Amino acid sequence: MITLSDNAIAEIRRRLSSAPVPAIVRLATRPGGCAGTKYVVEVGQEARPGDVLVESDGVTVACDRAAVPVLRGLALDWVDALMGGGWRFANPNAGNTC
Repeated sequence: MITLSDNAIAEIRRRLSSAPVPAIVRLATRPGGCAGTKYVVEVGQEARPGDVLVESDGVTVACDRAAVPVLRGLALDWVDALMGGGWRFANPNAGNTC
């Protein structure tokens, strides 16, 4: 469903290492952004009932079930750069990007 790059896995591990325990990374969508949908990556305390859990190399990401149709096929990457670094989302379902 969702693919995590090695860099994304390393960044998730880094964020979870400094979070209160228990902690989980959540991937969600929200209305907004120039294409109408924006992605949100955040640390939460635990998975919620109905969440879809994606596991990759020992890292678990929780996604709200309602966001699954939008997130299906998404490749999540992390770019560590002084200028323009951060999360990168490659989504084959996106009709528009900006």
